[in-house]
Amino acid sequence: MATWPSGGLFDGECDIPSWNDVERKHKLTRAEAITRLLPYHYAMQNTFGAVEFYTAKYVWQDFYSRKPGWQKDWGLVVANYRKDLYHLSIAHLKTMVAEQRIHPDVPIGWLKDSDGNTLPSELRFEEWQISAEWNGLGSAYGTHRRDIDISFRQGRLPPVPPPPSSGLTDLV
Repeated sequence: MATWPSGGLFDGECDIPSWNDVERKHKLTRAEAITRLLPYHYAMQNTFGAVEFYTAKYVWQDFYSRKPGWQKDWGLVVANYRKDLYHLSIAHLKTMVAEQRIHPDVPIGWLKDSDGNTLPSELRFEEWQISAEWNGLGSAYGTHRRDIDISFRQGRLPPVPPPPSSGLTDLV
């Protein structure tokens, strides 16, 4: 159960899925790590509804799984900081992401489907945390911290409905 910052109970729905933050480096085998991680992930799902993995490519691949096909069941929030882009405005970054001129590095589980086919970029991740440490943007957004996390969430448009029937075919 979540609470408001004031301490009051929050029982509303979130506008985006919860994140299972998977950043821990450990000494377990990948098989042991996944065996321990998935029950927790399912418990989060049972509590909060939709849950996405928040992780980085090399943390996931080196410590959790190198298998393709994770995107079929789980959304990905990828932490892939691009310090080479920190000098750009948020509007410029947003445009570059939307136009798919830049892409995050994602774990193979979200790069390829279970048959090994490479997925289009827009299907690989739900959200990209593109900037964080050392970006110096905190004061620009009114925070007391020097740095601030900047993320872009994929927008999904509903399919275009077919045009309504004109009725002319019924007359022919």
